Amino acid sequence: MTNQEIQLYFPHKLDDNLEDLYEERLFEFKQFFLTKPVILKVFNAKIERLRKFETAYRFALKSDDNKELHETLKPSYFQTNNILTCFNNYQEIKNEFKKSILQINNSDKLILLIDHFLKSTLNYINKWENVEIEDEILISKEPDPMELLTAIKVFNSKGGFEFHDIVLKQNICPKILMIESKRLSLQSNIENNG
Repeated sequence: MTNQEIQLYFPHKLDDNLEDLYEERLFEFKQFFLTKPVILKVFNAKIERLRKFETAYRFALKSDDNKELHETLKPSYFQTNNILTCFNNYQEIKNEFKKSILQINNSDKLILLIDHFLKSTLNYINKWENVEIEDEILISKEPDPMELLTAIKVFNSKGGFEFHDIVLKQNICPKILMIESKRLSLQSNIENNG
């Protein structure tokens, strides 16, 4: 890595404390992953930036420690088509992800955790059916989880339990649930079909 690349991905001055700067910038990356809506392409681009940040930091330190973490975490798969069960499982995964981010203090482990989370997220969004609705959908606009949970329970009370029911029973499906189904199916389509 050249000095220009180091300055691009890990800008610093000669008198900077590199470890303090690293921790500060790693915190900024963590804040991004904690606060932004999960959009797979955006998160993957940020992971790539994080990898380059880590490499530049190691070069700036003149560290020979260029090992990569070769651990893997098994992504979560959603074995059921029940909307409520999958939603609750995904919210647990998301909450655990956020708690774990706060405990991580290096980018290699952070990348591993985010990669695991994104694979689990992809498995979750692939469950959602594509519905035709007139509303304009913004992939980056996540609904309030409590409102979505309420809508799922209302839909359950009307006989809609599985993802395909959202398409089959659109006349009784709460609008927020249809919008979320469309939002996630669009994201799935973008991710799976480029």
